[in-house]
Parts: sequence; C-alpha cells; structure tokens
Amino acid sequence: MNRTPQLTYLRSKPVLIAIVVAIVVILIWLVAFFFPENSKASKLQAQDHSLQSQVARDNAKLVALRATSKATPQLRTLEAQYASYVPAQPDVLNGPSPYVDMIDSTATRTGIKLTSITPGSVTAVPGLAFSGIPVSIAATGTYDALLSFIKAVYQLPRLTSIQSVSISGGGPTTNRGSTLTASMSLEVYTMARPAS
Repeated sequence: MNRTPQLTYLRSKPVLIAIVVAIVVILIWLVAFFFPENSKASKLQAQDHSLQSQVARDNAKLVALRATSKATPQLRTLEAQYASYVPAQPDVLNGPSPYVDMIDSTATRTGIKLTSITPGSVTAVPGLAFSGIPVSIAATGTYDALLSFIKAVYQLPRLTSIQSVSISGGGPTTNRGSTLTASMSLEVYTMARPAS
C-alpha cells in the first residue's frame, strides 16, 4: 500500500484549512463553554462547602436549643425564684411581700426587739447587675437572739447582705442571756434602677 497519496492529500490546502478550523472550533468551545463551566463548578463547590459548614453550625445550635428546651421548666422555676430574690419593685414598705414586714417577723421569730428600721433610697451597686437599698436597723436582744437574727437575715427570700454590725452592752459581768443593743446596716437588692 502506498501512503504517499494519502500524505499528499493531507497536505493539501483545503484539508489543512479544515483541520485548523476544527482545532480552532474545539479551542473556541473549550474557552467559551468548558472553562467558564469549570469556573462555575468551582464557585458552586465553594458555595456548597460554605453551606455545609453553615448547616453544621445550625445543627449544633439546634442540639443546644433542644437541650435548653428540655430544661425550660427548671429555667422558669429559677427565673421565678430569682424574680422574688431580687425583685423589680424597689419599695420595701409596700407590695406583695414588704421587706420591712419580713425583717419584723424575722426579729420576732428570733427573739429580738426592733427599736427602729429605716430604709434608704435605691442606689447603684458597682460591679452588680442590680441596685441596692440601704436599711438601718436598731435592735435589742440577747447574744443568742442577735446571732439567730443575723443567720435568719441571710435566709430571707429576698437577697440581703449585712454591711456592718455594731453591738454594745456586753462586758465582763454579762452572760449570753444579757440584753445587748445592736445597730446594723443592711443592703437589700432590687432590679430597679436608681432615680436619675
């Protein structure tokens, strides 16, 4: 078989032009269709990866929310307890459970006699999310009764701290049953903000 006529045919101008045109058409197709589609596919893959990451984060949030929703009854109980522990109402004289009445009944229960109780105004407490109301108390009672009163103050259903205690009337001739006089500075807390 003679290959010379076939090579001559392939070298002919019309055949070469046809081959070049076919190559150019293939290149145009690659540039016009394949490469942009490849770029779109890369962008879509990046978006898919981003969306999968977002779904993973959202699923983690969903797991946390489901755990929280299971704890909702306990959280509501704690919220109600906190609302009574540090109420929004700053009035210590009135309201559903007046603080002054709580102090008075605590004094009676522990065996001391209040001689005065003086609440102050709502003040800001640095470093805390709530405010304080200073309350000054003067009382008389035995050592044991005063100690019982101090312990009972820390068990009140409303958050209270004792800022200072001053006791007089003791001495070498007294005993635990002797009557002492006490002055106390308390601070009761509220969610109310101080008046500007």
